[in-house]
Amino acid sequence: MAASATLFADAFSEDPWWWGDAPPVAYDAHPPTGSDVVVVGGGYAGLSCATELALAGRSVTVLDIRRIGEGASGRNAGLVSGRAGISKMIDLEAYVGPDRAAAILNEADEAYVHFQQLVVTHAPGAFQDRGRFVAARSKAAFRKLEKKYEEYRDSGEGSGVTLIQPGDEGRFVTTDAFHGGMAASAAGLAHPAMFVDGLRRRAEAAGVSIHTGIRVTDIDSSGVGPHTITVASGSGTARGKFQDSPVPILNWEEALTRNAGGEFAITDGRTKETATHFITINVEHPITAGFEPGQRVQMTTGSSEFWWSTGLQAPGAISLASDDTNTTNGFLTIVEAGDELLTGQPVAVDLIARLGLRFHTMTA
Repeated sequence: MAASATLFADAFSEDPWWWGDAPPVAYDAHPPTGSDVVVVGGGYAGLSCATELALAGRSVTVLDIRRIGEGASGRNAGLVSGRAGISKMIDLEAYVGPDRAAAILNEADEAYVHFQQLVVTHAPGAFQDRGRFVAARSKAAFRKLEKKYEEYRDSGEGSGVTLIQPGDEGRFVTTDAFHGGMAASAAGLAHPAMFVDGLRRRAEAAGVSIHTGIRVTDIDSSGVGPHTITVASGSGTARGKFQDSPVPILNWEEALTRNAGGEFAITDGRTKETATHFITINVEHPITAGFEPGQRVQMTTGSSEFWWSTGLQAPGAISLASDDTNTTNGFLTIVEAGDELLTGQPVAVDLIARLGLRFHTMTA
């Protein structure tokens, strides 16, 4: 072990060299309990996706187990190219046909230009458009490059690729060990850490909520309505409800906490097995604050059951909302303790306790 210590220079660091210019950035590990969209992973793709959604008006949360820039987006080689990076080891035309091959190669060139513009815009100084030289190590290797050059040259709208004959490689390398090669103009080098840092700052400016040190342990969804995402931070876990529907969401357990008068909206005790339902707001009330009468919303209690009614249970009872397909089905119906339900049974106060909610008898 003592000898191994001499293998490293005094300034040796296990951190990627790129981090000297743009070190990873940590955010708090306390995400919001709800968001229109949650993006898991804060690399190039995650931050770009989150920013575009935020600019389109969505509330977006990014969750990452590492600091932003600590993963692959902040420690790769940074090599970027257009068509010269496509089908290196295969005959693309043989796989997809000449027309499709040409479209793929053209799109690769367009992607290179788009990527270069992104880096220049959001991480100035982080891109070098130098081109690339692929050297042939033997005569057989040159013949393979020659065939690939013909594929690039003949497909699409202009290749930007040049075949370098044996003996001319000295224009690119200072050795005669190679046998020609191929030069591609649409290729360059991006500073990976500076680029991901630029995307991070762009996401912040767009209003994206970024949180690190968080492991997503479960995504539970029936395929309709909100996803429930379980995350772990440190030694604890938390659950949040995240909307994936354009319909506004009213979480009635949370809505009850806005009930300044202490009234409780209860119904006749029949369990709705699904945790989501579409309703129409009928009445302005603290419980339905933020929603307008006539507005269609999605009611959810996450994993809990909710309780619904058919019609009004007692004189003076008020349904704050109704089923959007059957107005006789009431939701969030306010009744007084002791009023009879349609089943002939009084309001069960112990039901309120079981749900962990507060009850206060209405006054005239």
